[in-house]
Amino acid sequence: PGFGRSTRVNFSSDPGQVEEQYIYCVEKWREKVGLTKMNLLGHSFGGYLTALYTIKYPQHINHAILADPWGMTERPAQLATKSNIPVWARTLGYALRHFNPLWSLRASGPAGPWL
Repeated sequence: PGFGRSTRVNFSSDPGQVEEQYIYCVEKWREKVGLTKMNLLGHSFGGYLTALYTIKYPQHINHAILADPWGMTERPAQLATKSNIPVWARTLGYALRHFNPLWSLRASGPAGPWL
């Protein structure tokens, strides 16, 4: 819910409750469609939700396929605010971020093949 043309859901601010709301939506969809067992494929966040659904409702899953799953974890209480990257390296990275490794070859134009 909340993607594509689906309606927007007012989710809780608690990550655990959000997970439950997503799983509840999948279960209600399964019931409405009338599936007793299903193959469920989830990519990225959908993979995470597929795993959660499979844990909660294993009786409704024939196959669960997780494609690059990830989940939302709670924010750490203390985040590291200081970076160990030297100032000169950050400056160089900022200056070079728009260049790809072959920029000099592209910049050489027609002479590129002979370089």
